[in-house]
Amino acid sequence: MNWIILIFSIIYTIMISYVIFLLVRSRIDSKKRCDLFHRYGELLVLLDGAKEIAYQKIFQNHVLTYSTSGFKLNKNELEKFQTLYIKTVFALCGPSVIEDFKSIHGDLESICIMLTNSFILRINQDEADIIGKVAESTEDKNRI
Repeated sequence: MNWIILIFSIIYTIMISYVIFLLVRSRIDSKKRCDLFHRYGELLVLLDGAKEIAYQKIFQNHVLTYSTSGFKLNKNELEKFQTLYIKTVFALCGPSVIEDFKSIHGDLESICIMLTNSFILRINQDEADIIGKVAESTEDKNRI
């Protein structure tokens, strides 16, 4: 009979310990999440800086040659450059900043979608501007 009481007391102790562990862990997680939300502005500044550097690098090294010749990027080239853009942004931000964004946004895919959308919008705008300037320059040369 004593061993049954001993087993129940061990099980009870383990259950109480587990409940306390869950409470402490949830409090730590909520504090960490609250701290992340307070630092979100700083994280966005870091992300914006990394986005700008990555965009300039990819635009100057890869996209500019297509645009100055008067051609738009096709779908495969655009996908290749946006993947390179995302990898460059992640490399510039570093793993801890990316982990913070994953904690806030939920997963890496949502961050990639956000980065892809901003990249495509900016590429389309810059391509249209450059192709328009190339077309104007060609018209000016034809007038002369």
